[in-house]
Amino acid sequence: MHIVTSHDPQKDVEVYVKLTADAVSFYADDGEDLSPVESVLLSRVASLLGRAEGSDHLRIVDILGHWWQLRSDIPGQVESWVSAIAARMEQFRTASARMNDTEDAHVAAIQSFAASRPQQDFQAHRPMAKLARRFLPCVDRDIKKEEKFSRELTPYRGARQGHSNLVNNEEFSKVIEPDLQEVQGAHWSEDSVLYLRQCQHIPKDLTRDFRLTLRWGVPDGLKNLIWPLAAGSALPNVTEIKDYYNNILARSFGDIVPREFEDPVPTFCQGMKDVSEEQPLRDAVQHLSLLNSEGEAALRRLLWCTALTNDRFDSCPFLPNLFAALLLFVSEPEAMYIFQHIIDADEHREAESLGNPAIICNRRLINKQAKLFVMEAQKNKLVPDVLAHLERLGLDLHDVAVRLLQDGLARALNFRAFCRVVGSSLAEGSEIILRYGLALLRLQGATLLECSTPEDARARLEHLGHGLEDSPEAIDALTKAAFSIRMYTRDGINRMSSVWGCEYVTPILKSHIFCRPRLFEPRGSCPDKIWEMLWPEVPEWSRILDPRLVHAKSTHGTFLRTVFGCCDEYENAPMIFFVFTQAGDIIGGYSPHLWVRTKDYMDVMGLIRPAEDAFVFRKLVTGDKLDIFPWSGNNGMLLQAHERNGLNFGGEGVAISIDKELSRGSTSVSKTFDSPALIPSYGEIIDRKLEHLVEIDFIVSKFETFALV
Repeated sequence: MHIVTSHDPQKDVEVYVKLTADAVSFYADDGEDLSPVESVLLSRVASLLGRAEGSDHLRIVDILGHWWQLRSDIPGQVESWVSAIAARMEQFRTASARMNDTEDAHVAAIQSFAASRPQQDFQAHRPMAKLARRFLPCVDRDIKKEEKFSRELTPYRGARQGHSNLVNNEEFSKVIEPDLQEVQGAHWSEDSVLYLRQCQHIPKDLTRDFRLTLRWGVPDGLKNLIWPLAAGSALPNVTEIKDYYNNILARSFGDIVPREFEDPVPTFCQGMKDVSEEQPLRDAVQHLSLLNSEGEAALRRLLWCTALTNDRFDSCPFLPNLFAALLLFVSEPEAMYIFQHIIDADEHREAESLGNPAIICNRRLINKQAKLFVMEAQKNKLVPDVLAHLERLGLDLHDVAVRLLQDGLARALNFRAFCRVVGSSLAEGSEIILRYGLALLRLQGATLLECSTPEDARARLEHLGHGLEDSPEAIDALTKAAFSIRMYTRDGINRMSSVWGCEYVTPILKSHIFCRPRLFEPRGSCPDKIWEMLWPEVPEWSRILDPRLVHAKSTHGTFLRTVFGCCDEYENAPMIFFVFTQAGDIIGGYSPHLWVRTKDYMDVMGLIRPAEDAFVFRKLVTGDKLDIFPWSGNNGMLLQAHERNGLNFGGEGVAISIDKELSRGSTSVSKTFDSPALIPSYGEIIDRKLEHLVEIDFIVSKFETFALV
């Protein structure tokens, strides 16, 4: 093989290379009895470059920055050597990581023991403590903080690779990019990583240095350490973080936490033009294929938790992409913990009026961010010809900025570049997305000038960064471009007008409400999917209540006296009831009052809550949609209930009627709700043309009543 070294980069020498258990050695001759001209200990290798497919050389870099570059004229030889050396290096790095874990455990044990003993017990053992510091790696040596991120220290020698157990290994292997991992790992010193493992927060005097290093990326093997610190706090122990997340799950879902969620889920993409309903998750998350089925379920659960427990977020297409990126490297509870610290940082920035927010969480801020983007692009004179060209094609620059930035550049960038954006944004907030957007416009301006139609320009803008390579050089060039831009508007978004900048971001009249009730045992027979469709139709004041199953035919029997008795315990509570037919249809209703014994129809004027909130619904076995029929105001006939007559809901044609044995029911056209018969006739006895005029009977398989309390 041919070698070029950092000692003499102009000299190309032919050598023989031998890989041993702990070194790579170079020989001037292939004789086995000769001593090597030079050797590189694998334990001192900082990075190994040249793993990209088709590479014609490999470069070994040691902890002092010296390098040896090898190339071969034999096809495939470089690739085999890279694989062999990388495999040996990984063993050294794995051993180093295990040693660090052991040191952390020893330090924790010593600190715990010291905390449990009076301070004076240790005063007499100072000499022993000094001796321990000299020899034991588990004892804190009080390394000066200002040296932690120095480039003069030993580069990090631990494993570059790493991911969570939520990763689709086959898909993730396609985006590993070993050379990029090596380069990013070399930015972090061995001492800095050791120090960060013991940090709860980044000290103020190290924040700037930490952020500068973070801008150049983090290897996958360190993301679960550095990304949480970038967001504001190290991850707590496993027990503590599980308790934290279980509390959020209980607040979101009650005792019954769903294992799976179907579309639609809250992707926070609605509210824009032509997006009145939520997108399917696969359309909203650009790199969803990198997660396995468990990872996708975790992502859906996190999005539901956010929608149910946090009212700050209404339009935030970046959020599902952020969660997806986090889940590739941390667990589900840890991802929520990191997100909570982002929210805390955002609230702090808002309280202190500190320029751009930590995360763009609503349509108003998306609108302002786009205005700031256009203003900075024009002030910096980055690409005046590109902006002018887009305007000549008839594109609205504000509309272009909204579409580009709204998902945090997830659609515009390849995965590795997006990870670079995510890491820095955890520490420095939404300004990072703005900077990378401007950098993309600068680097890819020439391709936009080639577009001759508005359609071509929009298609190119949607994937603006996909022309960039995944190589370390390309991603570093993007980073340099992003942070070389001078930001003229110091107050950031706060200086931008709230006037809607384009039709795309202007509020729509109605959007889907994502909410679902907290459920407790016994939870009844209603599927989660129907609860998700039904709960947004419940009046807002009732959605703060929890449905509790007060009567079920299968549990409490078929006596109406029992129904009334169970409902009496929740006097004046609103209710939702479900009737399950033998054919598989589900019908029911919402009422501002529970079932109560009446002689005639209930006096709706005497209710403490408005009868106008009542409605009936149906979910037919033949369809996926939940049909809602609200109170019409045509009459005041809400409900009638008595042991002799059974239960009737709606009048002038009873919408839902259940006999006194709770075994048979009927439905017909009802004037109270302007509703048709809620289930079709599955037999051939009734003429289809007359079906809307008659009462349709059915067998009741299940009957359940929930009080909202």
